Amino acid sequence: MHMLAGRSFNDQIKGDENNYVVNEKAAKLMGMTVENAVGQKITSKGHEGLIIGVVKDFNFKPVQQPIEPLIMKHTNNGGYLVLRSSPANIQALIVKLRSIYQHVYPNAPFAYGFVDQDLSKLYVAEQRMGTLFNTFSLLSIPVSCPGLFGLATFATQRRIKEIGVRRVLGAGVWGIVVMLMQDFVRLVALSLLIAFPLAWYAMNKWLSSYAYRVELSWWIFAGAGLLAIVIAVLTVTYQSVRAALNNPVKSLRTD
Repeated sequence: MHMLAGRSFNDQIKGDENNYVVNEKAAKLMGMTVENAVGQKITSKGHEGLIIGVVKDFNFKPVQQPIEPLIMKHTNNGGYLVLRSSPANIQALIVKLRSIYQHVYPNAPFAYGFVDQDLSKLYVAEQRMGTLFNTFSLLSIPVSCPGLFGLATFATQRRIKEIGVRRVLGAGVWGIVVMLMQDFVRLVALSLLIAFPLAWYAMNKWLSSYAYRVELSWWIFAGAGLLAIVIAVLTVTYQSVRAALNNPVKSLRTD
């Protein structure tokens, strides 16, 4: 937490048991500014006290929800002890805490957790969804490429005589390859024109459920479209080059 004004609680100051620290949202809701909130009297749950500090707004709930007003009170009855430790000392610290806890509370179970893991649990659904999308996206490429390759083979065989005629009339190999690829690039471009609006609508609808979110940029769709075209071109390149290099005499020979 970043203190914007005033100070945090101090165990050495007896009066802090009745004082409060608020966030920006709470101060604004009470008609105060960050600068003049410190020293103001407020009553929370029947207890009157002074605001001794204002902290910068922070997320203490999932990001689907906006930041809410927060009033914090100094208390020794919270039931939780929060400690910070370096990763190298965690196991030794847990063993030491377990020993102390069982000495003080011999009949109570010792339970602990990690703040980063507790925070990550708030976004399990998003992490699972991201994994599923990535997995199916990667699977779709090897599944679609053989179909595209087969379509390229079929289309090339149907135009084999046309390719032979073009070669006899002086068409170059790369000219033939570009001609064959144009048909598939048009199909991919058409599919992108259909997919982009649907993808934008679905993603925008999903993002709108979050109070804090990124904005969809055009380059995301441009990059995805370029990648799809490159994959399509690489897939049909072999068949196109093979057809262009084929002996035109064999292609034009009557059945």
